[in-house]
Amino acid sequence: MNTPSVAPWVLGLWLIGGLSLSGCYSGYYLTKAAPDAAVVHERGEPRKNDGFPVYLASITAHPPEEAAHAQYELARKLETVGRYSGVYVVTPPSRVIEARLKVDSSPQETQEAWNLCKMVLSGLTAFLLTPALPQTLDYDSVYTLQVTWPNEKTSQYTAACGAHSYATLDKYRDVQNLARALKESSCLNSLVNHMSADYPRMVGNAVYTPPNGTTTSQLEKSSPSRIQNRPRPGDVCQVLGHRPGSKAYTDCLVGVD
Repeated sequence: MNTPSVAPWVLGLWLIGGLSLSGCYSGYYLTKAAPDAAVVHERGEPRKNDGFPVYLASITAHPPEEAAHAQYELARKLETVGRYSGVYVVTPPSRVIEARLKVDSSPQETQEAWNLCKMVLSGLTAFLLTPALPQTLDYDSVYTLQVTWPNEKTSQYTAACGAHSYATLDKYRDVQNLARALKESSCLNSLVNHMSADYPRMVGNAVYTPPNGTTTSQLEKSSPSRIQNRPRPGDVCQVLGHRPGSKAYTDCLVGVD
């Protein structure tokens, strides 16, 4: 008895139909991180607010867009530590800790070209193949923080980190932004932890004296935020790709306020 044969095009339709039913999906995760990159360790000391302030002298990145959000994130994480009397992006008076951040990221041209091909293939099948052809990107970067201490000695800290994102066409932009932010946060956590661990050794018994006889607390009261030129939370959330009015946008506002 002969088994009925099934035409290849019928099998193809079954395959496409099955894939189209698999729905939309997305995800992202770290692929590389330092052991101390999970969180910023608070290191506040009984010396209260006599710690030296930090001046973020420069932030450079390749490609340039990698620096767009790094300045705010680095300042926020430095404030979390509890060692420093302030974090500035304009030159403060008196002696400070000067920090320069450099970000070098791996090129993504090949991955982006392949993602474009997958978008075209999905379009040719009326997007039925979209679940089988997700948009994927890998983010690999090396962050270097050069710190000049009040005693004019220089330290350099390096962190390598990576993240991967995958998503169907309707979700890939948001997920790519989240993966990029996760990678950035991982590297900055590690750098900030290394820098703050070195603080006692590099500063010694020196105590920061605010200029003109004012106290640190007086300086803090003169401004609602110690991060000078701090961007609005709404602007930060839109840079991360969240649409105003969405739940993700609201959650982001709570997180960066």
